Amino acid sequence: MAVRDLLAEGMAHHNAGRFAEAEGLYRRALDLAGDNFDALLLLGSALNAQGRPGAAEPFLKKAVALAPDNVDATLLLAMVLGRQDKHAEAAEAYVRGLSLTAHAGADMYLACARHQVEAKDLAGASETLGTLVLRAPDNVEAHFQYGRVAEQGGATDIALEAFRRVVALEPGAAHGYAYLGRTQSRALRFKEAIANLEKAASLAPNDCMVYCALGHARQYSGDMEGALDDYARALTLNRAVALRHILRAISLAPTGQLWLHPDALIRELEKRAPGSTS
Repeated sequence: MAVRDLLAEGMAHHNAGRFAEAEGLYRRALDLAGDNFDALLLLGSALNAQGRPGAAEPFLKKAVALAPDNVDATLLLAMVLGRQDKHAEAAEAYVRGLSLTAHAGADMYLACARHQVEAKDLAGASETLGTLVLRAPDNVEAHFQYGRVAEQGGATDIALEAFRRVVALEPGAAHGYAYLGRTQSRALRFKEAIANLEKAASLAPNDCMVYCALGHARQYSGDMEGALDDYARALTLNRAVALRHILRAISLAPTGQLWLHPDALIRELEKRAPGSTS
C-alpha cells in the first residue's frame, strides 16, 4: 500500500477515535517513507490522543525540525511537552507557535502563560497575557491570570486594574472581588479591600480563604474585634486551613498588633466558633 493510502486509511481510523489502529498505519507509512512530515505529525497526534505524550514527543520534534513554521506541529509539540511537565520547553514551543499565527485561541495563550509561570518566567507570562487581554478584552480568565501574574511580579497597579476588569466582566462571581480585595490589602488600601472582600464573602459565604483575607484586612486596619469575628468564621469553615493562615497573619503583623498570644487567640476563636470542623 502506498504511503498516501496508508495515511488516508489511518486518518479515517483517527477521526473515528480508533487511535491504536491509526498509529499502526502511520508507523507503516514511516517505515516506507522515512521522515515524512505528515506521518510524523499524525503519529504524534495519535500517540498523544492515547495518553502517551512521552512517546509522541520525538516524532513531533522531528516534524517541527522538518517544518519549523508549521503552527499545528509546533503547538502540538508544546501541548505534549506540557503534559509531561516540561514547563520551560513547553513555554518555548508555545511562544514559537503563537508567533506563527494570529488566529490562536485564548486557551493557547493561557497554556503558554501557565508554563511560563511554572518555569519562573514571570516576565514572559506577563507579556503573553498582556497580548491576550488586548486580543480578547472580554475574556475573564485572561484578565484574572494577568492580574495574578502581575501581583506575583510586584506590579500592583496592573494587578488591581486586571482584577477590576474581572469584576466588571463577571460581577456575580466572588473570585474577582476576593483577589481585588487581597491585592488592595497588600497595598495598604484597607477600606477598599474590606468592601471588596465583604462582597466576595456575600457571594461565597462558605469560602474559608475569603474570611481569612477579610480578617487580615480588618486586623491590619486596626479593627481587632471584626478580625476576630472573620477569623472565627473561617475556623468554622475549615479549621486546618484557617489556623495556618491566621497564625501566619499574626506572625507577620506589625508591632502592636499581636493582641493575643497564638494559644489565647485560638481559644478565643473557638469560643466564637464552637462548631468549627477539622
